[in-house]
Amino acid sequence: MSTMDHDSKAEEPIQAPFLSLLESGQFSDLKIRCKEDEYNVHKAIVCPQSDFFGTALNSVGGFKESKTNVIELHEADPAVVRAIVQFLYRSDYQMDPESDENRTVFHVSMYSAAEMYQIEGLKSKALRHFESRFSKFPDTSEPFAKIVEMVYSSTVDHDRSLRDHVARHVAQSFDEFRKSSELSTIAEDTPGFARDLSYALHDNYLQQLKVLDKLEGLEMTCPHCKRSQFMPIRDLLNNTMEWCGSCHKYKYAQAWTRY
Repeated sequence: MSTMDHDSKAEEPIQAPFLSLLESGQFSDLKIRCKEDEYNVHKAIVCPQSDFFGTALNSVGGFKESKTNVIELHEADPAVVRAIVQFLYRSDYQMDPESDENRTVFHVSMYSAAEMYQIEGLKSKALRHFESRFSKFPDTSEPFAKIVEMVYSSTVDHDRSLRDHVARHVAQSFDEFRKSSELSTIAEDTPGFARDLSYALHDNYLQQLKVLDKLEGLEMTCPHCKRSQFMPIRDLLNNTMEWCGSCHKYKYAQAWTRY
């Protein structure tokens, strides 16, 4: 079974002619090399999708690649380069099924590579795959701390897409995440994450206020006599002392429970 994520299949037929060119190497006018791997690719397919490759192969720039028609990426991860080439020809990518690398981590690597090689389409695709995988947290055994650390170490501060998704998702499921001591450790070790999470939690709070502001009040149960009475929303938010009309006792509003 393919390890490609769900939103890739619809694009495969469109890219089929390009795939046959990649597989055959026919009409290739450019080589991409990474360690032991070599790909016979086509400038007309590669350069419009990547400003990095387009600039390197532009004769005006004077780079050696424009004369040799060979691009060496020996510092890169071969698995990532393989997936980049795959994306350029089929608008999606997949991990090597025999790879031991975590899939969510791999999507972060692809996002980072897309930024480095200036492939906007790949960046968007990697983000969608990452969002699909990360939405399963915390109900997964994947290495949460490693993924968050990698997101923040592999992206610059103004590149918000991955970071904001991580912070928003953790904030939305905060009651579950806070049960793990791992969360406080990550916050201490990754200051950017702690800041973004605090902003996301504040945004959630403001959204809840907007919802509550549309309500006049709620039917609440007295903690003493267990009888119910109407309580204005603002009293709940401000945690004012509330008088029970049944047992004639006072109790802070937030000590009352929903009826």
